[in-house]
Amino acid sequence: MAEQEAANKRWKPDPIKHADDWRRMWFEILDSRKFAIRQIYGPEAAERYKPLKAEGEYFKTWGKLPDHVTTEDTEVPVMEAQQICEMKDAHHLRYFKDMERMYQGQMNAYLMRLQRQAKEVQASPAYKAAAKQREQLDELNDAMLAKVRKLPTDDTTQSTHAKGSQTKGTDNSTTQKESR
Repeated sequence: MAEQEAANKRWKPDPIKHADDWRRMWFEILDSRKFAIRQIYGPEAAERYKPLKAEGEYFKTWGKLPDHVTTEDTEVPVMEAQQICEMKDAHHLRYFKDMERMYQGQMNAYLMRLQRQAKEVQASPAYKAAAKQREQLDELNDAMLAKVRKLPTDDTTQSTHAKGSQTKGTDNSTTQKESR
């Protein structure tokens, strides 16, 4: 573990050496985003998707998406990453609000298809046979969460993000149980 941390600290982005790889990876990221959009909203919506130019430039320069920059102990500029993340989030929020309004029918068809597939899976013999195992995993998950919540925390080191994750974990586990 210490070796990995040392390797991470030694790593410095080299855009000249990795430019072609990072450019190819950027286009693969865009293709995966468009694939997801195409599945939910249709091909026209995927063609309308345009990434934030600053996000692409940041990735091609530093080899990381701005969302993945979490600490200041690397050579990657953290403040710039945070600013680009805010701009990208606003850009995506506008885009997806428009897509939900313009392609409501395709989105509803996608959700209906997911619900139909979920019912088919739940009716399958394999799903029914694994019900006990899922219950055991739920119990184990609940026990582990309870144990983690009982651990003493140092408020000076616990970030607000971590506190938010604890709250989300509670909501998700409740939601998951209700959906089963």
